[in-house]
Amino acid sequence: ICVVFSMFFCKAGKNKITTYYYISHTQFYFLLRLIIQLLIEKEKGFFIHASANALTKNSACLFIGTSGAGKSTISSLLEQKYIKLADDIALISQKENHYYLYPTPIDEKLMINKVDIKPYKIKSIFMIQQSHKIALTKIKSNDFLIQKFFTSTLFKENIRLNVLNSRLKELITNKIDFFQFKFPKDDQKLVNFFTDYEKSSY
Repeated sequence: ICVVFSMFFCKAGKNKITTYYYISHTQFYFLLRLIIQLLIEKEKGFFIHASANALTKNSACLFIGTSGAGKSTISSLLEQKYIKLADDIALISQKENHYYLYPTPIDEKLMINKVDIKPYKIKSIFMIQQSHKIALTKIKSNDFLIQKFFTSTLFKENIRLNVLNSRLKELITNKIDFFQFKFPKDDQKLVNFFTDYEKSSY
């Protein structure tokens, strides 16, 4: 963890964190996310880097990838039909052996007032890459997923990596469908694809 982040706050007891009166916007954002993360861990919840859209009124798909892969791009292209639920931070929690996405108010890129604040069951997770045409491949190797998923979704300054690693491994083995997905910057092609995907039995 960077020295800048390790020196501006400390835990003062089980349920208390102290910091300076003047901290930067970035430090405040980090601290807010840490507090929420500590709270949602009690419900087996965690944050990852991802964008997400609602596929139906109650289900969602997530898009993950390295920086520049197009997480914000694909989510925005689909937004004309599928509500955007996350743009940078995805809040995930486990309930009754299923994983759910919760729209998070600390995602500054997301107009949270346009979204129903309710859990969306995660149907699938797409590891994305921009391309000239659409290509979908189902990922079946857990070892591959663990390696790629961790490097794509972890917040680099996260100080709870052991907990997060455990949560991600549980997510991967929870029978959620994982895909490698190549996509073009064509909103109509993407909407058509996900309309078919929504009705499919992948």
